[in-house]
Amino acid sequence: MTKTGEQLRDEAIDQAEDNANALWLEEAVEAIAYLSEVEEYITADSVWDLVGSAREPRAMGAAFRIAAKRGLIAPTPTYKASKRPQRHAAPIRVWATV
Repeated sequence: MTKTGEQLRDEAIDQAEDNANALWLEEAVEAIAYLSEVEEYITADSVWDLVGSAREPRAMGAAFRIAAKRGLIAPTPTYKASKRPQRHAAPIRVWATV
């Protein structure tokens, strides 16, 4: 059976979470929690500004998934260009804080 894009995405996020430094991952979730108290909308760029780089950069997706499951944030249909040079202005999701 062919996997859907969503299934492949979820598997990649699971793998990134498994390979992430647990302390960094929790710090990223805590940064999202903090931002959810002071901002109406956030992006991964906002979190990177607070927590710095990670051994496994894809782990940011896992941090956002954990924060969403905890009810801290919710996805919006909006994307904006990343301001991080290494992302080459790639679109990143804007999240609403709850």
